[in-house]
Amino acid sequence: MRSPSRALLAAILAAVLAASCAAPAGVARVRLECQPAWLDSMALALWSFDDGPVAVVPGAAPGRFDLMLYYDADDCTDGALLGPEERIGHLFPVGDLPWEELCRLEPPTASSASVIAIHPLTADRVGEAFWVRVGAGEFVLVRIRSIRGASPAERLGGAVAGVELEWWRPPGPDFALRDDPDHTLDARPMGEETCRVHRRPCLEDWVDTRYGLIRPISDQVGELWRRYPNVNDDYLAGCIVRPQPKALVYACPDCRVEFFAEFEALPEQAKTWGTPPRGRDPRLDRERP
Repeated sequence: MRSPSRALLAAILAAVLAASCAAPAGVARVRLECQPAWLDSMALALWSFDDGPVAVVPGAAPGRFDLMLYYDADDCTDGALLGPEERIGHLFPVGDLPWEELCRLEPPTASSASVIAIHPLTADRVGEAFWVRVGAGEFVLVRIRSIRGASPAERLGGAVAGVELEWWRPPGPDFALRDDPDHTLDARPMGEETCRVHRRPCLEDWVDTRYGLIRPISDQVGELWRRYPNVNDDYLAGCIVRPQPKALVYACPDCRVEFFAEFEALPEQAKTWGTPPRGRDPRLDRERP
């Protein structure tokens, strides 16, 4: 039997390498289609990577979302993708790359380039990818699969503008155990060295580790968490319980002071997730546990 040619061997090797990282497990697809919004001048679609589509009710504020598709209501040919706030720090472009390259990327850091919006949503944007910040130190990788605009005439004919996206949430990192008596989780890679709200360096702090699915239930508390992302008075380590009772995190003293001041002013029925620990020194000058 003849040996395979070099060209054949090269083709097999290339196929194996491509298959090994063609698209990571867990890549999902979603199509966002614009709906009437609060004003006649806007058409929106809202998406949460945890909860799915978020309803757009004219005249009412939306629930929590991670990504917004925006078009002018009278001409859906030049849209944009935005985060939950119209400022940098939510979207981090990485370029027009296939999944075999995207799956090797590291999530953004404090020095990564960020944009307010992915705009304009024209045909040449298909294939572009970007990171979306969905929490303190947590990101989802999104790739544009298709774009469908709609001119005024097409909208009158019933056409709906929208985009189809592929998205992937990378698995969390394996936290390195620190060499100290209480076996602290080093959660600093999941945080921010510089607070994007107060534009000041965050400081290290040792906090309690909490396990399980823990979310603020009331809209008021959820809004506080979004406005002050680096409170980090404790560390939510997920559903896999580890033996470490403490975590080393980055925390912003200004986020803590402002968060707890506004939290205390909320009505009691809004504090549905439980009262935060009292007596925490917001200046982070307390001794290590």
